[in-house]
Amino acid sequence: MKKFKKISSSFGTFLNTNSYIEITSDNDFGYIDKSIECIHILGECTNTIINSESKKTFVKYINNELNILKKTQDYTFIKVGASVNWHKFVLECEKLNLYGLENLAFIPGSVGAAPIQNIGAYGVEVSEFISEITCYDIEYQKNLVLKKNQCKFAYRQSVFQRKKFVIKDITFRLKNYFNPDLSYSSLRNYIDNKFNKNINSINLIKIIGIIRSSRLPNLKKIPNCGSFFKHPIIKKDNKFKKYLVCFENSKMKISATKLIETIENEINFYGGLKFYDTNKLVLTNTENCSFKDLISTIESINTLISNKFDICLDVEPEIIT
Repeated sequence: MKKFKKISSSFGTFLNTNSYIEITSDNDFGYIDKSIECIHILGECTNTIINSESKKTFVKYINNELNILKKTQDYTFIKVGASVNWHKFVLECEKLNLYGLENLAFIPGSVGAAPIQNIGAYGVEVSEFISEITCYDIEYQKNLVLKKNQCKFAYRQSVFQRKKFVIKDITFRLKNYFNPDLSYSSLRNYIDNKFNKNINSINLIKIIGIIRSSRLPNLKKIPNCGSFFKHPIIKKDNKFKKYLVCFENSKMKISATKLIETIENEINFYGGLKFYDTNKLVLTNTENCSFKDLISTIESINTLISNKFDICLDVEPEIIT
């Protein structure tokens, strides 16, 4: 049943609502009216910006279970509840000698939120390790099991951004052996220059933490939701060569950071919003800006980028109107 809840996000925005539904069993899904258009599925709200005047119905699924399903010679399949904290899950995998997620350590949020935007960091995306996802289809009022290929994963994208699915649990296929991906340039450079011994999984997790903390503000001290803009993926064009991040098949991914740096001095920041000193992708909210201030700042940035490059920067966090 619906109840009162104060919902707060890591960006410093919050909402007092009487339309909060907490799901702890399949029977609780009966409290969700399938005709409700304005439903938002909550995680830990570390990648969410909330309008304090939102009239949406908010749903949170609680499942903190973790179960090993089966092992093969090379892989282990492990099922994890949606409300388990992501970083704690990464650490638990290290304890269980299950490998692959090390580069994704310290990403804030829940396990259930990870596939929604196909979280990624330092050359690795979570979709590489997902076998299947159990979810509840609000529209058709039934449970579904989606295989990896049905999730339509792409750069910061998945089917869960377009469908009314409540993620219940995720089955991961993790390696039984440590074979790290060290291809990302900043990670490779740190290891080459500052780490002079053989690397193992716990050392890699620590290194990821060091690199992240040098680039991202502490959520508990400076309100933010991590990277605010996605790197644009465009058709190959030599005029954007100096902004290149990597090639994506027949397209190229270019740096949103470098694009923003070219227009930074022209941006109209409202409500005390500003970029973090060491990372122009991170928008910080230290003065409790209004929702209108945020939208106006985003519009200023995108107008300048569009006028100069004919490109629109997509926002990475979910903005709840």
